[in-house]
Amino acid sequence: MLRRTYRWLWREQDDPSRQVGWMDPLQQYVSFEILAGVGVLCDSTEISVLDVGCGLGAFYGYLRERGFAGHYTGVDLVPELIGDACARYPQATFVRADILDPALTLELYDYVVASGLFDYRTPDSAERLSRTVRRLFELCRRGVAWNVLNVLPPDRDDLYRADPGELLALCEALTPWFVVRGDYDTHALTFYLYKRDHFVEEGLYRLAGRLYLDPQARAEMAQDPLRWAAEYGLTLQQLNVLLPLVDDLQQATD
Repeated sequence: MLRRTYRWLWREQDDPSRQVGWMDPLQQYVSFEILAGVGVLCDSTEISVLDVGCGLGAFYGYLRERGFAGHYTGVDLVPELIGDACARYPQATFVRADILDPALTLELYDYVVASGLFDYRTPDSAERLSRTVRRLFELCRRGVAWNVLNVLPPDRDDLYRADPGELLALCEALTPWFVVRGDYDTHALTFYLYKRDHFVEEGLYRLAGRLYLDPQARAEMAQDPLRWAAEYGLTLQQLNVLLPLVDDLQQATD
């Protein structure tokens, strides 16, 4: 069903953004900006990204324009889209596959993104969304960014809106660290789901060792977190996540 829909769009539309279901390039680029906010554009050539439902590979083009020099792989169901993506971006990797195919073997990626993957209604939309998000989270080392429609346009029964309460329950079942963004579009929501590795950097390891060895340091950090964050090159978010990690380490060694 989804293959048929996107093949029709690819054949009937002239604008590349419309060929993959967007209204115009602005809507597409705003979505890309929000997806990249999960952490994709960090200053590293070692970052790997898996783009599920990559279409024509435009997200890769967006990343390259902003200095991305990591490893990108795009996956899509539609052979015509994958063929065009390969022609547009020969330096990237594209795979024609269904992400839910149990026979599909993929390596782990630092970040996994999925844009517009759940927009079109299918008979099993709710189940497909849940299974897919769980699969995306399995494939990431650091985090996942994915979006859904929050408000349906009039007379668009072909589109799908998920229940926000069910989406929050899904996020909470996967990780305690997630973000919901609705600040960029009145019709859509984007979710960031993080694993611990998203927060772990060299400075965090050094500080974790110090906190583990010196219990007094923990009380000092609580009194002046800005100084400690600056000293170790960390964000306050990382400091906040660090404390449970230290607790786990202490419990494991007790």
